[in-house]
Amino acid sequence: MIGMNPKDGSSIKTLAEHIKQSITDIINTPVGTRLMRPKYGSLVPYMIDQPMNTATTLRLYSSIATALMVWEKRLTLNSLALTVNAQGRAQLELDAKINDEQIRIAIPVASSAVPV
Repeated sequence: MIGMNPKDGSSIKTLAEHIKQSITDIINTPVGTRLMRPKYGSLVPYMIDQPMNTATTLRLYSSIATALMVWEKRLTLNSLALTVNAQGRAQLELDAKINDEQIRIAIPVASSAVPV
């Protein structure tokens, strides 16, 4: 067992599952909200209500890539794509390398507003 799923308490058995959980936490945690780690997280939650134009998309990609380079050292990011469905829910799809193994991970981006 590598870790524990915070939603249902089930065990996480693979490194890829553990890294997916870590990425989800990093991306959806607003910078400045962790008491003992004020720099932990990403700027993505602060961009939730921004218009989906080229500038916002570029800022999202930059924020995600930067946060993952800083906080998830086990991962080498190859490509990143953000898709938005008809209901407006965003999903992050990334191709990465973990220990010379190529993986593809899809992660929902939280849609809750961040208090300022």
